[in-house]
Amino acid sequence: YFSTHAAVSRINIGNIQRIEVLSSILFFLGGFVKMGVHSLAICIGISKVLKCFGYRFLVIPISALLLNITYLTWNGTMDYFEFDRDVMPYVSFVNRIILPIVIYIFAEVKKKKITSQI
Repeated sequence: YFSTHAAVSRINIGNIQRIEVLSSILFFLGGFVKMGVHSLAICIGISKVLKCFGYRFLVIPISALLLNITYLTWNGTMDYFEFDRDVMPYVSFVNRIILPIVIYIFAEVKKKKITSQI
């Protein structure tokens, strides 16, 4: 499933073997950091939208919700890759094209409203 891991498993440098273990550790740490940053951004964003004081009280409920969603969404890696191939192009189009345009339009309207009041 992971081409980088397969490529690293073929590397043989003298007496050093099993470099794919290092690759696996780096994948795990990278994924852990990425999930941590995304979870923090979700908590801070929700606390800003709800105008709450601080975000720390949201960490445990949102983490539990994310854990349940990820557990229930896919049965394995192949299900995820099928979803990524079939569904994600449409989701990415909405998130990367449509949503920024709509946000920009709303921001411009709000900006004109504020400048017209002054």
